[in-house]
Amino acid sequence: MTVKARQPRRIAAIIGRCLFSAVGTPAAGIWWKRFSPAAPPSAGEGVPGTVYSYECAPPHDPTLKQVYALVREMDVFQNLVEVRATDGRFVLPRPLHFVTAECQQEKAFLLQPKAELVLCYEIIKDILAKGETIAREEKLGRAFISRYLSGALRFIMLHELGHALIRELDLPITGQRGDIRR
Repeated sequence: MTVKARQPRRIAAIIGRCLFSAVGTPAAGIWWKRFSPAAPPSAGEGVPGTVYSYECAPPHDPTLKQVYALVREMDVFQNLVEVRATDGRFVLPRPLHFVTAECQQEKAFLLQPKAELVLCYEIIKDILAKGETIAREEKLGRAFISRYLSGALRFIMLHELGHALIRELDLPITGQRGDIRR
């Protein structure tokens, strides 16, 4: 196997260690503390990676205005530490653009032509409703709803980031090509 052929495997291994070693391991806290940037690296810092962009698009549906306000208030992308930790760490063929938007569906997805990772307001609204129901039934406070939402958004965006990195870096996958559905 040539060096060039091994490179995607090495990149996949590094991504796997970076993203997935943090899930439930004691060493994860040390890793995030050491490597998590407070702000994305700038070109002047000598970091060779591609910096992501972030946007919250205002919805047209009045029932989503409250969700939009919440997303902006909680600065959703700035608070997804695991996503921010990868910002500027990889040399990508083009920048990734994270966006919250009205989609008329409860979902999140990778919009391939633009390299956009879209988080729909409708899914955020659904997650909030489920969190509120659980909090009410279990007699938990507002802090639970916030943690519930943060955890769900963290999982969703890391999942979509995985799809984006597989596509943009042309990483090998296990199983059938159709299993990644993108």
